[in-house]
Amino acid sequence: MYAEKLTHPKAKWAEGTDMMNLLGIFKWEPPVRVIQTSSGRKVKYKDNPNFHVYHKFPNLKNVQGMFTSEDLVDISRKIHGTNARYGIVKKHKISFWDKVKKFFTNNPWIEYEYVYGSHNVEKGSDSQGYYGTDVWKEVADKLDIKNKLWKYAKESGMIEWIGEGIIIYGEIYGPGVQKNYDYGLKELAFAGFDVKIDGEYCSTYEAWKIITRELELEMVPGLYVGQWSQEVQDWYVFNNYIEGTKIPHEGVVIKHLSGDRHKVAKVINPDYLIFNEKHSLDEQSEYNH
Repeated sequence: MYAEKLTHPKAKWAEGTDMMNLLGIFKWEPPVRVIQTSSGRKVKYKDNPNFHVYHKFPNLKNVQGMFTSEDLVDISRKIHGTNARYGIVKKHKISFWDKVKKFFTNNPWIEYEYVYGSHNVEKGSDSQGYYGTDVWKEVADKLDIKNKLWKYAKESGMIEWIGEGIIIYGEIYGPGVQKNYDYGLKELAFAGFDVKIDGEYCSTYEAWKIITRELELEMVPGLYVGQWSQEVQDWYVFNNYIEGTKIPHEGVVIKHLSGDRHKVAKVINPDYLIFNEKHSLDEQSEYNH
């Protein structure tokens, strides 16, 4: 029992203390889920720990003083859709056949796989199969995201640089995703907003370059790059509506150009909050996970 390993019931330990032996922890395994594939077969599925969930950043009103006039920032439009992530990441476990293939081919990419998912849920991977057809897979297939990611990863010629993998994060939006927020589109669209390589988020410029130039995908609308000021921020938040409509934009995301996760926040348009409450938007979407 864990309690028997404790020296005293009120014992305290400093942050960072190695508790492995004290608590009898030897190895962490991702949780196992049972999923039903597109063929109807039920299989056990383990999430890949290298396929990271996107960093959840705060509302700027809750962290006053995050930005000052000394900060160089990127302000982009916050799209009201559903989060998506796609990556080429190291497999959690290498199979026997993978080891055999790597031995004979000396191909280091055998240790990697394509994975995709929503904000919180991994939806499928090359090594474990896929749930079936869903909005995240539909968009990936339409935009050929899997092949584009593989091409970019391999053409970079720097597998050490890729490390545990590359992940792109973005928003799926359009008809059927969020009530009243189809943005005038007839079919689903994807806009990227961040890139993570080997466990680290890229600068805003690097993310833009990889998403738009290397992968030839859309980026969320950029509004401003320069020194932060309250006036500039307010200009892009208040009284902003989707073009040709009276539907308010959700707001903006402000990021320090370095990509520092301590300096990223969202600012919500108050008109959107009123519109949201009036139309019960949060209760309408089936993609809020």
